Amino acid sequence: MMLPECQQSFDRLMRYFAWLVEEYGFSVIHSESGPMGYCGFTLQSGDCRLSMSVERGYAQFGQLALVPAAKQLDALTPESRWYYVGEIIDYLRGSYLSWPEIEERNRLFKGLSEEESMADLSAECRISWPRIMMLFQEDEFKRRQEELEEFLHRKDEDLHTQSMIISRRREMEWLKRGQNLQYQQELEECIRDMGEKTGEEFDKTQVKWLELVQKANKDREN
Repeated sequence: MMLPECQQSFDRLMRYFAWLVEEYGFSVIHSESGPMGYCGFTLQSGDCRLSMSVERGYAQFGQLALVPAAKQLDALTPESRWYYVGEIIDYLRGSYLSWPEIEERNRLFKGLSEEESMADLSAECRISWPRIMMLFQEDEFKRRQEELEEFLHRKDEDLHTQSMIISRRREMEWLKRGQNLQYQQELEECIRDMGEKTGEEFDKTQVKWLELVQKANKDREN
């Protein structure tokens, strides 16, 4: 199940995640290779399936899926719903980082070596892993999946709104620097509405914003 050309990449991942094998009994049930030095691995323990990989020299960790142990020999299960480990940790905590916090974390992450970043990720995952294994038991997962999906949907919508508001504020600051203040009040109203509206009303606010920016840019050119 382990491709010879991928053994070195797997050993590299195990420098940080050997505890998955030693403490939770994960084993490789499938491996694959591809261009740019890609090696992907599927591991399983009980009903919990884990995907991890190395590509272009960088380790990627990882995604989770519920696959009942009875289907463990079926290494490729396209019908499975995969979740990022970070999503599951957020759900178990009942909270998630705001968009500014995510931007700051990403900024700090860029300053770390791969060894430092993977060591930090391993430590964070290890703390939550007992609860992850409890969640990814077939009966428990089926009982909580709807709640999990609702949490992730709310998180995605909230972070999308936060990112759009921050992006629009930065765009408005750029317009101010160009001394184009004619539409400032209307633009500020759009930003406020973005934080209050959802669905089609949110989309209408986006359209209005773009129309105002186009007018502002046209006036600026003239």
